Amino acid sequence: MKNKLQLHMELYSEKAVRNTMEAFGNIAGIVCQKKASYYELTFEKCWADEQRTMREFGNFALAEMIKDKGEIYD
Repeated sequence: MKNKLQLHMELYSEKAVRNTMEAFGNIAGIVCQKKASYYELTFEKCWADEQRTMREFGNFALAEMIKDKGEIYD
């Protein structure tokens, strides 16, 4: 599971995951599958280190969730 990231559906919305996939589309090949209660993202052809790319993806998705809620950015 070296190139896989799991994001729990209770914490991340599908919208946040999709927006993040779009934002990262030029720096990695990312495939998303829904598995039970989480999104499983597979990363390939990353411009930067896979682990770093996956960490940044998770951070970006979390920021998308916060932004969507409007709590910090309003």
